[in-house]
Amino acid sequence: ENFFRISQYSLYDIIGKNPRMFNSGYHEKKFFKELWNTVLAGNIWKGEMCNKAKDGSFYWADTTIVPFLDTNNEPYQFLVIRYDITERKNAEEKVIQSEASLNAVIENTDASIYSLDRQYRYIKFNSVLRNALKDAYGLEIKTGDKVFGFLEKLNPAEANEWKQVYDRAFSGEVLKFVK
Repeated sequence: ENFFRISQYSLYDIIGKNPRMFNSGYHEKKFFKELWNTVLAGNIWKGEMCNKAKDGSFYWADTTIVPFLDTNNEPYQFLVIRYDITERKNAEEKVIQSEASLNAVIENTDASIYSLDRQYRYIKFNSVLRNALKDAYGLEIKTGDKVFGFLEKLNPAEANEWKQVYDRAFSGEVLKFVK
């Protein structure tokens, strides 16, 4: 019943039909080739699949296909187990879109923007910061570098001052720096 509700098809709509009727066009032919190679070899296939409902809308299913084997170890029937994961996949897509929008804002500003983890390592930074550090110190930064790792060598006192600033920010204080 759950399958019929999600797919919008009735039992009579699908009896004797090819499963291609659910093909959303999302997956490449290679995806289905690997799926069929797996189950026809007698192995269980597991993955996430985008399908097309009767009204043309798409839905996502966490899918497991179990082949039943005859005495010659040849598949003669398949059991398909599916869980609707459409909401999760839609939420993942929204996160991806939000991240892309945020990245566009971060990269299209004159300000140096970066984020740190609690170990003072870069999580993300924009090209303005990357170029400023390269120009000022000849420093090439990458994700995971300590924010003041180079400064500890050049000026330990200033590195300590920055550590205190970051600790204040980590404790929830809002700090602004104006040039």
